[in-house]
Amino acid sequence: MSCAVSFWRPSAATLAAVVALLLLGGAATAAPPTLQLTQVGQGFSNPVYVTSTSADPPAIYVVEQGGRVWRVVNGVTDPLPFLNISSKVHFAGELGLFSIAFSPTYASDHFVYAYYINRKVRVTVSRFKVSGTSAKETTLLTVQSRYHDHNGGQLAFGPDGKLYAATGDGGGSGDPLHSGQTPKSKLGKLLRAAGPTFKTWQIAGFGFRNPWRLSFDSSNGDLYIGEVGQVNREEIDYRTAADLPTPANYGWNRYEGTADYDPSTAINPPTSSTPLVFPVQEYDHTNGDCAVIGGYVYRGSAMPDEVGRYFYADLCTGTVWSMAAGGGDNRVEAVTVNFPVSFGTDSVGELYVVSSGDGKVYRLSE
Repeated sequence: MSCAVSFWRPSAATLAAVVALLLLGGAATAAPPTLQLTQVGQGFSNPVYVTSTSADPPAIYVVEQGGRVWRVVNGVTDPLPFLNISSKVHFAGELGLFSIAFSPTYASDHFVYAYYINRKVRVTVSRFKVSGTSAKETTLLTVQSRYHDHNGGQLAFGPDGKLYAATGDGGGSGDPLHSGQTPKSKLGKLLRAAGPTFKTWQIAGFGFRNPWRLSFDSSNGDLYIGEVGQVNREEIDYRTAADLPTPANYGWNRYEGTADYDPSTAINPPTSSTPLVFPVQEYDHTNGDCAVIGGYVYRGSAMPDEVGRYFYADLCTGTVWSMAAGGGDNRVEAVTVNFPVSFGTDSVGELYVVSSGDGKVYRLSE
């Protein structure tokens, strides 16, 4: 994409209206229900993610950044790791194992997909065939990480059955290599691959800085992305399941949220084949917030007043918010978490949150 100084942008009036609707701290909404955090796992070292598989309904699986995955049932952690790839993982700072995704047919194929930074400091997506305490790896994707940060980190299967991977811009303040807006780069992208091999990756979205967490609504397949900002704005991006086939431009580094960031970065006029997508929710750093932790639309039964609401949080303050599915009716929830790094769900849709502050995993309920 050209780096010419001419570019399309929405009018000032349009942006002002969007910002007024999106920035937190606006009109108060009804008081949220009182939520409870119930500890369901503890003693983890640098936990970063929690997930589940319908093939093992009682269990949750907790991912440690150092490369181990633990199976937990009713608060009890198995004595040996479910998966241990620590010998393959470069664990330091913003490097490590970030997430796993169970195959939708895990009960029969025993495939687990992992997103991690390898020993050569490359973003790596691999498939592991798990058998007892061993796991055979097939590498599906590697991308060179430039500055050892902004590595994204989420894997998830979409409603189309494809495997999605969210990569960051590779680091450096302000995306100095303009990876997010460079079509040939796999950095700063939402990538997807179709089975059965999952080795041919296509761009499903671009213009990202650090999309740390994404999820698909289990009810309708809509996509939510928590995009960590640079210095001013944190954002939640949204695409309907019907829109997913069309790649979209999410704006970085021309925009940070709805705000100008680098006006020298050109964005060609959006078209029906590559629309420019602004966030459905954003917030600034004035209250000590620093990094958005994207979550999930709640579809369980333990919080009946929260069904259909999308949960997310901030790493530094531990504030938890929810909004109506698709955006709007944003509110602060009556619960905080000690340095939350991820949300997750179990096989029946209950919501969990991982605390890096105390090495524990909690389940949310009313």
